[in-house]
Amino acid sequence: METPYFGDLLLTIGIMGMIYLSGVFASLFFNRMMVDIAQSAMKKVRDTMFTHMQELPIQYFDTHSHGDLMSRYTNDTDTLRQLITQSLPHMFSSLMTVIFVLIAMLLTSWHLTLMVLCFSVLIIYISRQVAWRSGRFFREQQIALGKTNGYIEELINGQKVVKVFNYEDRAKEAFDKLNDDLCYQATQAHRFANILMPIMGNMGHLQYVLIAIAGGLLAVNGVAGLSLGAIAAFLQLSRSFSMPINQISQQINAVIMAMAGAERVFQLMDETPESDHGDVTLVHACLDEQGEVTTDPAAALKGSLYPIAGFKGLGLAIIVDILCGVLSGGGYLDNLNGLYTGTEKPGNISHFFMAVSPGIVDDDTGFP
Repeated sequence: METPYFGDLLLTIGIMGMIYLSGVFASLFFNRMMVDIAQSAMKKVRDTMFTHMQELPIQYFDTHSHGDLMSRYTNDTDTLRQLITQSLPHMFSSLMTVIFVLIAMLLTSWHLTLMVLCFSVLIIYISRQVAWRSGRFFREQQIALGKTNGYIEELINGQKVVKVFNYEDRAKEAFDKLNDDLCYQATQAHRFANILMPIMGNMGHLQYVLIAIAGGLLAVNGVAGLSLGAIAAFLQLSRSFSMPINQISQQINAVIMAMAGAERVFQLMDETPESDHGDVTLVHACLDEQGEVTTDPAAALKGSLYPIAGFKGLGLAIIVDILCGVLSGGGYLDNLNGLYTGTEKPGNISHFFMAVSPGIVDDDTGFP
C-alpha cells in the first residue's frame, strides 16, 4: 500500500494558519491604533471645551448647572469615543464586505442581484424610519441625563442647606420628576433601537426565501442559465450581503447617540465668549473755567486738570502706574491730546501725569 502524500494538504493548512495569524496581529494593531486615535481626539475635544469655557460670561454659568456642564465632559464625549472606536470601524468593514459581495453576486446572476437590491431598498427604508424615531429620543435622553446630573450635583454640594431648611421632600419630588423623564426618554430610545435588529434579521430571512423561490423558477424554466449549484452559491452570497447591512443598521443607533452628544458638546463650543476690550471711561472728573468740579466734561478747556479719584480697591493704583510709566509696554493709551497714538510707549508721556497722596488732596476740589 502506497503512503499517502500530504504535502499539498500541509501547505494549504500552513497558508491558512499564516492568514489567521496575520489577521490576529492586524486586529491587535487596529484596535490599539483606534484606542490611541479615540483618546487623543477626546483629549483635544475636552481641552478645547475647557479653554473656551474660561472665556464664557458669568451669565452662562448662572443659567447652566455644574452637573450639566460636567455631563458634557463625560457622557457626551464618551459617545464620541464609542463612535470612533466601535461604530465607524464596523461600518467601514461592513461597507467593504457589501461592495465585494455585490461584485460576486453580479458575476453569478445579475437577475437575482437586481432582486436583492430592490429588497435592500425596502430594508434601508424601514431601518431609516426606525432610526429616525429612536434618534429623537436619544437626543432627549442626553438632555435629560445632563439635567439629572446637574440636579444631583447641586443637591450633594448643598446638602447642608437642604437639611437646614427642611427641603428634603421638595428635593426628592423634583428629582423624581427628572428621573422619570430620563427613564421615559431612555426607554423610548432603546425600545426602537432594540426592535431594529430583529426586524432586519427577519427581513433577511424573508429575502433568502424569496431568492430561493425566484432562483428555482428561473432554473426550472431555463432562464439566465442558472443551475442548482449557482443558486446555492448565490443564496450564501445573499446572506453575506444582508448581514453587513444589518450590522450597519445596528450601528446607526450608536451614530445617532454620538450625534446627540456631539450636538451638546458643540453647543458649548459655539457659545459667544465674553468680550473685554479693556476700555476705561472716566465720568464727571474735570474742572471748569472757575476751577470748580463740574459734571459736564465738555466744559473743560485744553490744558485743564483732570483728577482721577476713587476709593481703595478700585484699581486706581494700576491706572496711576500705567500713566506714570511704571508699567512697561505699549498700547495702554490710544490718544492723549494728539501726543500718543499707540506708537509711543507710556514712558514718553509720563511727564504729563503726577500721583498725589490722598492725605494732601482737597476734599472739595479733588486737587492739592
